[in-house]
Amino acid sequence: MKKNAYDINVIVPVSIFEPAGVIKRSMESLANLKEYERKRDKLNLKIRYILDADAKNAKFSSLKEFAEEKGVILIFRGDTRGRKAGAMNDALSKIFREEEIPDFFAFFDVDSRPGENFIHECVDVFERDIKGDITFVSAPRYVTNEGKFIPRLVSVEYLLLNDIYKVFSERTSFKHFNGLIGLAKKDLFLEDGLFDESKICEDTDISERIYLSGKREAFTDKTEVGEQAPITMRDLYGQRVRWMIAPLEGMSSYLYDFFHMKDRKVKMTWFFAMIIPFFIILFLPLFLLYAIRIIYSYRGDKEKINWRDLFIKLAGLLFYPIFIEICSIVAIFKFVMGKKEWKHIEREEI
Repeated sequence: MKKNAYDINVIVPVSIFEPAGVIKRSMESLANLKEYERKRDKLNLKIRYILDADAKNAKFSSLKEFAEEKGVILIFRGDTRGRKAGAMNDALSKIFREEEIPDFFAFFDVDSRPGENFIHECVDVFERDIKGDITFVSAPRYVTNEGKFIPRLVSVEYLLLNDIYKVFSERTSFKHFNGLIGLAKKDLFLEDGLFDESKICEDTDISERIYLSGKREAFTDKTEVGEQAPITMRDLYGQRVRWMIAPLEGMSSYLYDFFHMKDRKVKMTWFFAMIIPFFIILFLPLFLLYAIRIIYSYRGDKEKINWRDLFIKLAGLLFYPIFIEICSIVAIFKFVMGKKEWKHIEREEI
């Protein structure tokens, strides 16, 4: 696919718990996307934030003038139905019902900090897709609040996942990008439907539906997107338990469908992606070997190396598989008992 100009709608769901300051920082960040594309005159971006809050909520009253200044559309849905999935569905439904459908939809969280060329590079992947089966594109993640202890531990996980994405960058492998942060073709929602609001991780669910429909997701390392890691162990634990429930939901909903899929590589990579977290402790020796990669990332002038930072990240390699194993066991019990819950994560105003 190739056009002289593309229409893109950016959708940012906002929980009622988010501080107004975090939302403003988000608007400032996404304004850079518009400025970058304005100089190239190729992408027509329309940015909208859909808030769970009511329009009369005093907490968000200061946002209206700020949003107008940044050229951002605010939608107050006054409802928490479906959480993030519900908010995105409400935004999509409003667009499909009232506006001309754009070529692409870009999704970000309120703490997402994409590179200014993020959408541009994702569109480039779509344009180079000769087969035309790419439906969603994303890029490497990095932690924006790495100055604190817990985020430093999490940054090791991000580095590992980015390396895994690069290794499995070939066409025929199952990929999933958390939060569904990235760029999606309009066809995804026209052909495969909206987000499933009954799932605790709607992003994992829709990735599975993408592959089951014969389409795929792609990865570009020509840009990146930052996001905040949880800053407390309690928030990290709650988030990871929720994430570990997603594979259980996936296997309970789609195991039969993936088992009968013709593409063996997608089938096998999906299965291992779903099952490995529950046996991740067995891979502890490989995590320790990954220390070589961590040390290599600090190559250069030894005098400039932050030795405390390096030590924390190396410790994270030992901590991560043990922590995820614990979260996985808890997730199994919660899934069996039907206790799926979403909890707000504290954010910093960055």
